[in-house]
Amino acid sequence: MQPSQHDKPTILELTAGTLLGFKAAPGSDATQLFEQAAEEGSKHWSAIYVQLDLGQAIRYIPNQYDRGATMACILAIRLRKSMQVLVLRNPAIGDTTISSNAKAAMIQRYCTRHAIWKSDTDDLPLLPRLGRCNYALCLMDSEDYELAVPHRLCTPDLWHAEPSFLLPQSRKIPCTIGGFEVVDERYRAELKDRPHELSDAGVVGDWVCSRLRQQEELPWKVGWLDAPMGR
Repeated sequence: MQPSQHDKPTILELTAGTLLGFKAAPGSDATQLFEQAAEEGSKHWSAIYVQLDLGQAIRYIPNQYDRGATMACILAIRLRKSMQVLVLRNPAIGDTTISSNAKAAMIQRYCTRHAIWKSDTDDLPLLPRLGRCNYALCLMDSEDYELAVPHRLCTPDLWHAEPSFLLPQSRKIPCTIGGFEVVDERYRAELKDRPHELSDAGVVGDWVCSRLRQQEELPWKVGWLDAPMGR
């Protein structure tokens, strides 16, 4: 693939206290998520994937039920320490006709070209290698930007991850949402009723965002991706 004007990555320096994003996770808190991230991973795309708004995160809740969870939650993740994020805006990264290995090779070349890599990381796959270099990766999936955070950067020392909502699995319809409990008191007034189709994760996500979008003081999406670009 030929280089384009989008090839140069942007590096953002996110400071402590920044809202990193939202994550659908098994259980009622971050315990199981941190356990999942304890091993570094051995594949190019081994990472914890964090969504950049609440609606996106809620759409991933059924994946937790598919993996055996009967209770899932949405975590709001803030940084305890600073983190570097490599932002790729190349539309080819979101192209579903390009294989994941080809995309990984493309990003590896970007990082080589722009001196991201440390010298002792040559044998590692993409995301574990970025983690060793203290970078997370923000890129377009098929529809939206998401943040791929290497496992070694997903720890209680680096993340303050608190549940915003609890979403138990339906007892009647497997792998669908059966309830919606607001844990973060800041959201309670705006979300005091329930969406008309609770079992549909997309409907629930859209409902949450539509209620919170006009409330500037309530965090429903990250601000760092829209901020002025870094170096």
